[in-house]
Amino acid sequence: MTSFEKAYETAFEPAKQAFDFWVSFFPTAPLFGVPWRFEGLANTMTPQMMFSFEHMTGEPTAYKDVTPTETPASEPVAVVPAAEVLPEEIEQEPLDAPDGLFSEAPEDIDDLTMIKGVGPGLQTQLHNLGVYKFSQLAAFDDGALAWLDENLMTVKGRCIRDDWVGQAKTLIG
Repeated sequence: MTSFEKAYETAFEPAKQAFDFWVSFFPTAPLFGVPWRFEGLANTMTPQMMFSFEHMTGEPTAYKDVTPTETPASEPVAVVPAAEVLPEEIEQEPLDAPDGLFSEAPEDIDDLTMIKGVGPGLQTQLHNLGVYKFSQLAAFDDGALAWLDENLMTVKGRCIRDDWVGQAKTLIG
């Protein structure tokens, strides 16, 4: 062994010892050439020993049985059928599309990304729904906004939270 190799080993010995120590806690330790710290205990540990570290001292310890004996009696819980809990009105009919949507793209299209909360992907979704102009958004009422919110594949409520109608009116002038 050369003096360089000896100096190299000496310099990195503390780091190697620390690495071997921490790796030994994991079952994958043999992959790194380090014996697994709990290899001998793996097959002998009982559930009662899992939360006790006394077995590491080497002294025999008597463990008491921790299996539950008797649970306290509680009052029975009444089960309510789902039909009584959920009102029948939950199954709503789909909302009707608002008036003024384009079936094809018009010649002059507004840049809807100027509205806060509308990016290129959301603009494409709006175009697929027939919304191309600020004037369309400015004319939307609550029902039209609900339809829009239902049909967009984005975070629900964004068109209301970001006030797209108000922003469109501002951009129109």
